[in-house]
Amino acid sequence: MKQKISKIQNCVDAVIVVKNHLLVCDVEDNSFTYLPGGRVEIGESMPDALKREMQEELKKGIRIKSYIGYIDQLFELKRKQYHEIAHIYMVDLEGVTTLDALESFEEVPSVRWVAIDKLATANLKPDILQTKIPELLNNNPTEVWTISQNEIKSNKSV
Repeated sequence: MKQKISKIQNCVDAVIVVKNHLLVCDVEDNSFTYLPGGRVEIGESMPDALKREMQEELKKGIRIKSYIGYIDQLFELKRKQYHEIAHIYMVDLEGVTTLDALESFEEVPSVRWVAIDKLATANLKPDILQTKIPELLNNNPTEVWTISQNEIKSNKSV
């Protein structure tokens, strides 16, 4: 029997692009990738949470360039149900201008650079990011993302 969702998690994620490559995190079994980031703690602002998460995961400072928007999603991972609202930011990592390998820390098994046109091959989750990130970089839209569960389902993302 599936567990019921007991709370909504507010998260922050970073879109970090260098030379047309996106920084992604691998899950332990390498079955998919996701954007670097994590949960917002009680009393913490979203920008402060993102700065803390990048320091914990990559031991790097960041410069937040812009707020991209949010993704409101339901998903299952390791037989647990989640409801997550992920606030996405465009970010520069301090001192990172090349595609040199980066070390990961905390609970992130590894990080790597993936060419923007290869996001599907990296199995970036949620799937909708595989099209939304290239659109963002190609069109530089001014509209804020408001990606809901219905849009994710119609894109077969979860």
